[in-house]
Amino acid sequence: MLFGVVKKIWKEEPGYGLNTLATNKLNHRFNHHNAMEDAEVSALLLLRMAEEIGTNDVYEIMASYAPSRPRFFKKRKFPKDGNPS
Repeated sequence: MLFGVVKKIWKEEPGYGLNTLATNKLNHRFNHHNAMEDAEVSALLLLRMAEEIGTNDVYEIMASYAPSRPRFFKKRKFPKDGNPS
């Protein structure tokens, strides 16, 4: 999950870890750090976010709530063709 997006949509949460959000937003327990279960819970949380803001378009969520420049791009330089060197 993109931390910035989650934090903007669910400002009231006491924490933003996957376990915390799964419990608070989905009332769901799962085997944390199991790749398949983490992915499933992440998808369910994305669907819950979409439902709460009234959209079914993931791109709309990202365009509206994602930071303009994600943190992981800050130290990388990309050439004009978009491929990292």
